[in-house]
Amino acid sequence: MSFAFSELVCDTQDYVAAFNQQRMCGVTDWRMPMRQELDSITHAGRTAPAVDVTYPPLTEGVYWTVTPSAADPASAWVVDLDAGSIETASKTTAGRIRLVREVR
Repeated sequence: MSFAFSELVCDTQDYVAAFNQQRMCGVTDWRMPMRQELDSITHAGRTAPAVDVTYPPLTEGVYWTVTPSAADPASAWVVDLDAGSIETASKTTAGRIRLVREVR
């Protein structure tokens, strides 16, 4: 799902706020996933993609989580949905965003 922003989005907080202003699917509570949430959709032993294809469309590449690195405040955890790996990366590194929300 893609959409256009009327203003420049410079970080993940701005991205989430702009996304929620668009009221995607009629809701405004989208957020960045925690490391465990994003890692939970990967499958050990599966690659390219390492997720079940019933989770479309975002199944390729490295995705940011909201979970910071305890060892380095300038880094956060990322999940590679192609390889199924999880690691930390500098917050200045390019990556993708897959937002989630609580189903009530």
